[in-house]
Amino acid sequence: SNAMVKSTLTPRKENLILCLLLSLLTFGLFYKSLDYELIVLDDVTILGQFEGARLNEYDLHEAFSKPILSYYRPILSASIITDQPNGPERDPITKERIYTSYHRTNILLHWLTVLLLFWTLSRLFKNKRIGFWGSLIFAVHPILVPATVWIFGRNDSLLAIFFLPSFNFFISYLESEDKFKKLFYFVLHLLFLTACFFTKENSAVIPI
Repeated sequence: SNAMVKSTLTPRKENLILCLLLSLLTFGLFYKSLDYELIVLDDVTILGQFEGARLNEYDLHEAFSKPILSYYRPILSASIITDQPNGPERDPITKERIYTSYHRTNILLHWLTVLLLFWTLSRLFKNKRIGFWGSLIFAVHPILVPATVWIFGRNDSLLAIFFLPSFNFFISYLESEDKFKKLFYFVLHLLFLTACFFTKENSAVIPI
């Protein structure tokens, strides 16, 4: 019966099933964080910089021209602004400010990182089981809780979302023998690598 199941599962279907399992686990584990409030670290301080910000050309220009405290992380700034394009959310009953959109974005970013890691590990080891179990451990590991639950911890997820495609496109560049494809993959690699530089300062070591 196992042989029959394997024979009916195409590689595409298998990928979809494994990605679905990873997705259910990730969302099931972190959905409760949607109702979390701010923690007393620097969320209040940093969010104060974006109080009243709106999604328009001016605010996005500000995101790329002003640092967050002493850090230049414009993609993080832009992500915060796009979370609430019409200003702060309010509870419809209590009228108090809520932060659901911020936490929703954090969960989605962590989920996307998990899927990208599954793609990367499966490719590197040429084994989907390794890719699945490696990304599964990543999805549920306690060390990743701050990156998912803490609003500004999303910066690590953002960096991974740009780094993993950059890494994969560089491998494609090395493996491809077609000149046009090599150029195409190298340009994509550079684009994602540039996004890394605008996400977090420690990405400067990636080319090394």
